[in-house]
Order: sequence, then structure tokens, then C-alpha cells
Amino acid sequence: MSNTQDKATIQLQAREELKRRESSRKKMEDEHSGSELHAIIQSTNKEKPVPADIERLEAYLRAHPDAVEKLGNLANHVETQVLERAFSSALTKNATYRHMANMRVEMDYDQSSAVEKGLIDNIVLCWLRLHICEFDYSRYTVNASLDRALFWEKALSANQRRYLRSVEALARVRRLMKDPPSPALALLLKQQISVQR
Repeated sequence: MSNTQDKATIQLQAREELKRRESSRKKMEDEHSGSELHAIIQSTNKEKPVPADIERLEAYLRAHPDAVEKLGNLANHVETQVLERAFSSALTKNATYRHMANMRVEMDYDQSSAVEKGLIDNIVLCWLRLHICEFDYSRYTVNASLDRALFWEKALSANQRRYLRSVEALARVRRLMKDPPSPALALLLKQQISVQR
């Protein structure tokens, strides 16, 4: 497959991923807005909820695993919160959200194990925070005092390290998840892991 075909395939997969996520989000919003879930949340989101209301909540979550996936995935909540606080422009938010969906497709998110999915979510979040920090760095270091410039330099460096570590962690996990071709290689991998710790 040519490079152009590879890019077209990735773009198609990214569009499909976006459609799937948006469809899932819209479906859940349609199902739950002003409905049973809202009433359950109102009755359980207090200091001492009634045990019967807690049971209703648990029954609802058992019956709606899609809601558990959407509401229970804290990585999505954090990502949304970071994006919402960083940008006021709807264009920037939506374009960034789409770019992050493309990143997930390029890293084979849907075909990945649960551990890999968590690492991919972390990579995308670290990427987002790194570039928000880049914006802030360029904005706040113009004519800045030495202390302020050092602060932003350290913040930027920390975000770069965090991003690179998350990428390295995914690469390491994927490498380790492959079946080693021989017992000798498996032993070498095991030794290398114990040395790196």
C-alpha cells in the first residue's frame, strides 16, 4: 500500500471512530437527558442517600453498560475538562478533539487491549497538556522575569518528559505483549525488565 493510501485509510478510520464516539455520546444523551438517570442522580447525589436509591443506581448501571463505559471512563472526563478549560473557541475545541480521535486511530485504539487503551488515553492526554503548556510558555515568557521564564521552562520540560514516558510505556507494553520467538529471548527480555527497574 502506498503512503497516500495509508493516509487515506487512517483518515477513514479516524472519521469512523469519530462517528462511533459521537453516535454513542448522542445516543446516551438522548436516552438519559431528563430521564431515569437524572432522577437517580438527584436521589443519590447527597450526603446520605436512601439504600433503595443506591440499589436503583446499581440496577441502572448493570442494565446500561454503555453508560458505565462513558461515565466511568475517568480519562474521558479529564480530557474533556482540560480541553474545556484551555480553549474558549468552539473551532479549536472541536478540531483538537478530532485530532485526538485521529491519534487514537493511528495507535489502533479499537484493536488494543485494555492496558494499551489506558496507555493510549494517557498519551493523548499528555500530548494535549504538552501543547497547552507550549501555548502558555509562548504567551507568558515574552518579556518575562527570569523567575517566571524558569517556571515555564520547567513546566514545559516536565510535560515533555511525561509525554515521552507515556509513549515509551506503550511501546514497551506492546513489545512485551508479542510472543517471543524463543525461550532464550524471553529470558533476555525478563532480565532486561528487571535491570530497568
